[in-house]
Amino acid sequence: MPQAPARWLRYAAAIFILTILPSCGSGKSTGTQASATPDLASVTLASSTVTAGQQVQGTVTLTSAPGSGSVTVNLSSSSTAIATVPASVGVAQGSTTSTFQVTGVNAGSVTVNASLGSTTRQAQLTVNAAAGPVARFVVLQQTNGASIGDTCHVTQENVSGNLMNRLDCTFDGTTSTAQGGVTAYNWTLFNAAGQPAATATGSMWVRPLAPCGSFNGVTSRDVKLSITPTGASSDTTRSIALQKANPC
Repeated sequence: MPQAPARWLRYAAAIFILTILPSCGSGKSTGTQASATPDLASVTLASSTVTAGQQVQGTVTLTSAPGSGSVTVNLSSSSTAIATVPASVGVAQGSTTSTFQVTGVNAGSVTVNASLGSTTRQAQLTVNAAAGPVARFVVLQQTNGASIGDTCHVTQENVSGNLMNRLDCTFDGTTSTAQGGVTAYNWTLFNAAGQPAATATGSMWVRPLAPCGSFNGVTSRDVKLSITPTGASSDTTRSIALQKANPC
């Protein structure tokens, strides 16, 4: 009889082990599912139409939220002459969506493409012609004249013995439109305090210079183009990212 309690204890221990083993296995399976890599589910637009010179909001959606860090979704337009988009948009950790802006340029139909890895999603957009004058411009590289979006390198330039900040890109306002033509182009480059740092008048193209210190402590600056056609006017302002090589 003294051995009976020992047998019961061994029996109870065996039942306990068999009971907890399935739950341990289940926990490992759940962890594997949580580490799945997000894929791109869709790209959508708040409206299927936009007027030239105006913007419509786009949204990229992932199949699941990033577990750590952010996920970058690449963007492109099938025709930048009709509509433009930023080069990419980031989806933050813990989120499944992120938004961006599509800018209408000229009348026509365009496809907005979003890609993540080998997955590509698309959205269709129709750009309608503007009823009145529209001020707009593109940013061109100095080396080959290609469009570079909204990013400019900042370098030093000696102008009449004075060091200046030079934006090493050209703002091209020739895509502006107005009935009867544009009679004047007026450019303004703003400084860190939001005040005009440089202005230029009369040219469809401008490569701005700004005084030393204009870009201290900032990574972007606003550029405004105002056009003056007969009997009306229009302006547009865009934020230009600055990549400072050696600003004074």
